[in-house]
Amino acid sequence: MKRNIQKSLFIILTLVILFTTITAPHAVATSVSLPEPTDDFFVNDFAGVINSDYERLIQNEAVSLYENRRSGCGCNNKQP
Repeated sequence: MKRNIQKSLFIILTLVILFTTITAPHAVATSVSLPEPTDDFFVNDFAGVINSDYERLIQNEAVSLYENRRSGCGCNNKQP
């Protein structure tokens, strides 16, 4: 009797794990919705908490860093 209960429990748990493994990736993939990137690639303030002046400053600095990094300069090109 005890052997039959263990065998039944094993089968039920195996089926639950198999069902969860098969259906979970589909459920996660369909429930995630990501916002589209903005034209200002480096600043995505979807909550609207960054002041537009700071947003522009961050964007300009990020573009400058990106361009300098690509050119291999490693400098900021700003005069003190």
